[in-house]
Amino acid sequence: MANEFHGSSLRSSSPNNPKFIQIITSLDELRRLRIPVVFAKRHCENMLNPVFLEAPHGKSWEVEVENSQGQIWLAKGWSDFCDYYSISVKSVLMFTYNPRCHFSVAIYDQSKTEIEYPIDKDIESDEQEEDILFAQANANIIEEDILILQSNANVIEEDIPILQSNANVIEDEEEHIPVNCPQTNANVIEQRK
Repeated sequence: MANEFHGSSLRSSSPNNPKFIQIITSLDELRRLRIPVVFAKRHCENMLNPVFLEAPHGKSWEVEVENSQGQIWLAKGWSDFCDYYSISVKSVLMFTYNPRCHFSVAIYDQSKTEIEYPIDKDIESDEQEEDILFAQANANIIEEDILILQSNANVIEEDIPILQSNANVIEDEEEHIPVNCPQTNANVIEQRK
């Protein structure tokens, strides 16, 4: 069963995200893979079952864990993971453990070059759907902004006649203001003397 986790912690390195490298040396390891004993003793005591294997492109696989004779194996779901990524004898895998239930896995082919991960149509269509929803939300916001601007433009158009009317009133009042105000003030001062 494939699940999607957003963001890969594959590139992060810390004591909380220990790593191990596994070189596939036999066909048996394509059906069931043993986690290195030392790694398992140090880090996998409280591992949950199932675990999830995540490739750098975001696709995640549910894989059941088997405990057998003190060893931990990746079992049911592991062969599907190998088939999907064309893992074969001489492939190199780097596992980064995110404690309890999650491994990020980088896959290198026989030439020791990281593979080009297949594009998952489900993940791609989910991303496209998210992009469409985001674009629709932005379009709705733009439409709302246009309606607000149109409403403001209508208010401004309604205010223009009022402003023109106020301007006419001011012009009428200006006609009644005496022009010789400074002389009038001078006359008042002289009369007081």
